Amino acid sequence: MKKLIVVMAALALLVLGCAAMALQVSNGPLTDGTYDPLADLRFRNFQTAVSGDYEMMICNVFDASGNAVITSSNITIGQLPNFAYNQAAWATNNEFWITYDPGTSLISLRLKGSGEQAGGATGGYDITISRAPDACVSPVNYILFELWDRAPYPTFTNGLSITSLDGTPLGTFTIPSAGIGSWSIFDPSGSVLNDGFVLYGNFDLDLNMLTNGKEGDKIIFKVGNFTPVPEPSSIITLAGGLVCLFPMIRRRR
Repeated sequence: MKKLIVVMAALALLVLGCAAMALQVSNGPLTDGTYDPLADLRFRNFQTAVSGDYEMMICNVFDASGNAVITSSNITIGQLPNFAYNQAAWATNNEFWITYDPGTSLISLRLKGSGEQAGGATGGYDITISRAPDACVSPVNYILFELWDRAPYPTFTNGLSITSLDGTPLGTFTIPSAGIGSWSIFDPSGSVLNDGFVLYGNFDLDLNMLTNGKEGDKIIFKVGNFTPVPEPSSIITLAGGLVCLFPMIRRRR
């Protein structure tokens, strides 16, 4: 009986020590540790008059601080159809997919638009771009995403929804007024993200705001590795569980 109690107590300590290993979603970027980028993916230029510039982008080159180095040779771009010269036919409803496949060494970004379109365009769009990601520290375990909606013409009507990350819904993310919001998805063990993943979401646009919208409005997904500074309490809890189990293992031998 005593052995059973000891084993159960040890297992409880291990569960507590490993609880932080579940998928975690939080406001803002993670800061207590180091970030090593894999890829930077963006939707941008939510303004009808700048279609001559690109609306989708994947970057795989970064500076020492982990910021994307956006030059023509470092990015793959995608452009929406135009309804007139240099005027993008953005749709009201937009679905997107981010797919990371380490087997093919590619990360891709797909955008599908439907419903009413700017300029009276019809037919929607379905665009996919892909690029080989940068190398990063293993495992891939971190996604930071940002929603930029500049005043005085907010263009996102319902924020940004992540319907599925490999089958797990994460919810809708909004900012209370025009501004910038950011959120982190952290997978400490890499069990969800490292072997590849598909992130599916959507966002809606206010077409009346697009004509006057800010070129700086954008959605950014930063994918890579985040290595946190270990918390002393987590180390002690995990070590306590292992210490309790060690004598039982020796006895069984």
